Amino acid sequence: MKFMKQLMRSPYIRRKIYKEYEELNYSQLGEQQVILNVLSRMPGYKNILPHTYLDIGGFDPIQGSNTYRLYQLGWRGLIVEPNPEKTKHWDKVRPNDKVITAAVVPDSWNEQYVPMMCEGHHDARESISRAINPKIRASATADVAYNAKTIKFCDLLDEAKNAQLYPTVLNLDIEGFEEEIVLNSRLAESSIPLLCIEHFLNEFTTDYSALAYAESRLVRHLQDNYFLVSICGISLIFARKDLYRPFS
Repeated sequence: MKFMKQLMRSPYIRRKIYKEYEELNYSQLGEQQVILNVLSRMPGYKNILPHTYLDIGGFDPIQGSNTYRLYQLGWRGLIVEPNPEKTKHWDKVRPNDKVITAAVVPDSWNEQYVPMMCEGHHDARESISRAINPKIRASATADVAYNAKTIKFCDLLDEAKNAQLYPTVLNLDIEGFEEEIVLNSRLAESSIPLLCIEHFLNEFTTDYSALAYAESRLVRHLQDNYFLVSICGISLIFARKDLYRPFS
């Protein structure tokens, strides 16, 4: 059993297996299909909007990925992941992506490095340390593992523009630090058509009704320019108001 688990971690094996099932849902809670459905409600996306994504907190090129199906459809993008162990084989599986090994921080920060907490290099809940990120999703037994180089969100968008990868889809999943990025950047005023942002209800309320998302500072901050069009488990999917065609 231990050998099989190690074997499945090989990007070569996983790629061979998944390539035979291209209709699989690779995302954790079905986000992949919702993203495709919302894109279909944006007139002209197939021929006008660039087929590019920005995946912040990439984790794995296939497992739990909200962007791998897009990659299969010919999209490419910028992957941001602080842990080099998670991205060292990325180019073997998704060679058309560009990878940035860094932790994304708010535009106002000047720190060049931040401490990261995890339980091993394949921990999906790895995050900036609890002292900086009180909403951390890491296990209670996680410890400070290493210091990660940082990149400001505004600089990341500049990097995407320079690489001709300014995104049509932004995926943001950094274990409790998403609100900090959204509130302290110009994301709300950006021209990114679709946002997929992980945001747990228990980060701001004890109410577990989806209606409670109306209380979220993150949601309220985006609502002038974005519709919240889907709640997919723990992922909120937003569409630019000027691009989205509502169902009617």
